[in-house]
Amino acid sequence: MKKILFAALAMLGVSVSTAYAAPVELRFTSVYIDRHPVVQNAFIPWMEEIKKRTNGEVVITYFNPGTICPNNEMFSSVRSGAVDIASNNTNVTNGALLLSDAANVPFLFQNAESASMSVWRISQKYPEWAHEFDGMKMLTQYTSALMMLHTTDEPITKFSDIRGKKVTTVGGLDRDVLRSFKANPIFVPLPDTYMSLSRGMADGCYLAIAPLRSFKITETIKYSVADPIAASPMWLAMSNDAWNRLSPEQQAVFTETTGEVLARAIGRALDDGSNTDAKWMEENGHKFNYFSEEEKAKIVEATADIGAKWIERAEKKGYANAAKILDDLRVLGRQTAAEIAQEKAGK
Repeated sequence: MKKILFAALAMLGVSVSTAYAAPVELRFTSVYIDRHPVVQNAFIPWMEEIKKRTNGEVVITYFNPGTICPNNEMFSSVRSGAVDIASNNTNVTNGALLLSDAANVPFLFQNAESASMSVWRISQKYPEWAHEFDGMKMLTQYTSALMMLHTTDEPITKFSDIRGKKVTTVGGLDRDVLRSFKANPIFVPLPDTYMSLSRGMADGCYLAIAPLRSFKITETIKYSVADPIAASPMWLAMSNDAWNRLSPEQQAVFTETTGEVLARAIGRALDDGSNTDAKWMEENGHKFNYFSEEEKAKIVEATADIGAKWIERAEKKGYANAAKILDDLRVLGRQTAAEIAQEKAGK
């Protein structure tokens, strides 16, 4: 029977190797657990689109954080080819992504979709920014939803309440933000935040709303300051080995479905998920409060030199145009927010 089938395929001009070629199977992991809104509403639809548009020839399987490589080794694992696709914060790469950390400066953006558009565009404008990801195939860059302060037992109603609090952070410029508040930052990977808070090792966390529910952090915190401060820059990349396993046609599908298209989808998933989860948290007794204009001004003043310090560090590393990059990010933040507002108004 096999011989007959092979002969029939040959008569039709179909390559036997092509007809029986196994799909390209890719392993994908990120800092987000599978129930996180980014995975549910951005990553999974993208994975399904890849499978559909390649006629099932490329299949991506998602793995939760920590299952196929340690959280803080995702970047090196993609670069080495040990992991096919990964996505994580830029600030867990031991300073390897200094330029990308610019997006962590406070008060650049209004929401995750705008921030994600801005970060992707800046990565395409400056070759030195993209150069930080040499050795892998960059698929897109984006940001977290905007970061806020959350506490376990005591609400923060004024700026001085933050002083002395032990607050978890995933690192990067987030530590500088917390130090500017006179808080005590504690480095804790996102998947371990629940454990740190539930055991009383910290008084709160500095995170966006988006991961709170999916990582069950909402079970440990009671209060949040709803005033957003900064975004956490993120990357999503593919190993060169995995990229080179794709045909030119398959690579074209990846290119068409990632970049700003995927960055915006991720940003929308984060913004929508944050709104939904905030409502759910309130319905379950969580308390959100906003600072007065006077207290907000104190935060802006306290964090005012974080951008300047980032510029200084970048210039010492040889990036003479660091100030221009940061200024462009600010401009892009305003431009993309306006674009989104215009699109919504036109609907």
